Amino acid sequence: MDFFATLSHIGGAQLPDDRVIDSKNIYPLMVDPSATSEMDYFGYYWRNELQAIRCGDWKLHLWRDHCEVKELYNLREDIGERKNLYSQYPDLIVEMEGKAQKLRQDVGDTAKGINGKNRRLKGIVDNPKPLTVYRQDCPYMVAEYDLADMPVMTG
Repeated sequence: MDFFATLSHIGGAQLPDDRVIDSKNIYPLMVDPSATSEMDYFGYYWRNELQAIRCGDWKLHLWRDHCEVKELYNLREDIGERKNLYSQYPDLIVEMEGKAQKLRQDVGDTAKGINGKNRRLKGIVDNPKPLTVYRQDCPYMVAEYDLADMPVMTG
């Protein structure tokens, strides 16, 4: 997810400053065990729907299979997400839902009908042309045991 900013940093490239870049440079986290992330939460999306949000050990499920859900799990104690603690931590729910709403306002959430102020439009090319063309007589991958049956290609 954060390849763009991280690889740009490693390669010495400057990120554009004329738009919001939804990538973070995680290089310090890769090389310094004492480094900490600038993000204190992580959003789980399915397509453009915010499904869940994670803050530290806690994961709040918001949406699943086109339905709103109310599930809270402590992943340190319950990695399999079997014990729903939603009703036991109302203050934590409010805090995490606030972070989810901040994420929705930033990048959107189609489940809630929110476009997000920094959501990028999909790229469209008027006359797209593939860089490669599939040739039936020259498959891209062939199992080694099939090589003896392949026609000899010349040219």
